[in-house]
Amino acid sequence: MSYLAYTRPTADLRDLWDGFRQNLRRGLVIFVLNVVLVGVNVSNLTAYAGQTGLLYDVGRSVWIGVLVVWIAIQFYLWPLLYEMNQPSLKGALRNAAVMVYLNPVFTLAVLACAALVALLSTVFFASWLLISGGVLAAIANSAVFDRLAAAGLRQPVLPPEAENESFEG
Repeated sequence: MSYLAYTRPTADLRDLWDGFRQNLRRGLVIFVLNVVLVGVNVSNLTAYAGQTGLLYDVGRSVWIGVLVVWIAIQFYLWPLLYEMNQPSLKGALRNAAVMVYLNPVFTLAVLACAALVALLSTVFFASWLLISGGVLAAIANSAVFDRLAAAGLRQPVLPPEAENESFEG
C-alpha cells in the first residue's frame, strides 16, 4: 500500500486489502524468519550479557551487526519487491541484502532517521497509531527509489509541482 501511495496519488482502501491478500504468505514467511533470527540473536545477547573477554565481545558485536543488517534488509525489502519485474520474496531479500552491502553509509543514515522517528513516536505515543507507520514506509520507499535512481535502474521520482512545471514548460 505504501508503494502505491508513494507512486500513485489515487491509492485507496481497496489497494490496502489487495496488498494484504497478495502479501499474506510473504509476510508470514518474514514473520517466521524474524522470530527465528531475532530470537536467536537476542537470546545469545542476553545469555552472554554478563560474560567478559574478547571472544564474548566479538560475539556480541557479530550478533548486534546481524540484527542491524537484518533490520536494514527488511527496511528495503517491500519497496524492492514491488519494483521487481517478477516479484519473489527470495529475489527481493537478495536485492535488499545487495543494496545494504553496496550502500552501507546511506543505509546507516536511513536507519538513523527511522530510529529518530521511532524514538519520537515512543515519546509521543499516539503518533505510533496515527502516522509513524506511514512515515517509516515513506522513508523506506524514498531510500529505495533514491538508490535505484542513483544506480540508473529507475527514473527519479519528482514532486508533483516539479512534474507540473516540466509539463507546462
